[in-house]
Amino acid sequence: MKTHVRRAETIVAVCDEDLVGREFKGDNHKISVRESFYGSETRSEEEIKNALENATIGNLIGEESVELGVRAGYIDEENVGEVCGVPHAQVVVMQY
Repeated sequence: MKTHVRRAETIVAVCDEDLVGREFKGDNHKISVRESFYGSETRSEEEIKNALENATIGNLIGEESVELGVRAGYIDEENVGEVCGVPHAQVVVMQY
């Protein structure tokens, strides 16, 4: 997991450990799971939940990461996509 703060946005990027450094290409999608974006440090489930609580954007890829987002209530299962069979979900919090 890695958190990026840019202006008014707090982006939390979460991926399964074994996906770092890999690239997935689908028909209309390409996702590079770069360490510079997703990070390299393993975080606890609680740390990830806390980070997502404060995020304006969440980007999760991998079975474990997306499932954590679903269990924590940030992602609806019907909104989970796949790229090359790998679950992927994004969360955007609209601020008024």
